[in-house]
Amino acid sequence: MSTTVNVRIISPEGPMRMGESVEKLRTDFDELLATGVNHIIINLSKVTALDSTGIGYLVRALNFSRQKGGVVKLVGLPAQVRNTLTVTGLLKLFEVFDDNAAALASFADKK
Repeated sequence: MSTTVNVRIISPEGPMRMGESVEKLRTDFDELLATGVNHIIINLSKVTALDSTGIGYLVRALNFSRQKGGVVKLVGLPAQVRNTLTVTGLLKLFEVFDDNAAALASFADKK
């Protein structure tokens, strides 16, 4: 039996650093959770830098989504972002995909 999962994609751009960029992402994510969407893909392909605030946000997003029975998956990690998440040991917490289509397909046929 196939189940349709409500999935949304968030695509931040530029540096994910303390300030407006992370606040916008937090607002977008919180709005999705408030409307019952708890399966979220974050496409990082256009992110140019990631600091501790950005890292903290990703962990927060993952935890909040899990608390609601969902998941956060990452897509399109630029080399700098991948390296940062690898060095901090956080990359292993996330499912990572090359593109949105592969991430969306990973939700198919979930029972």
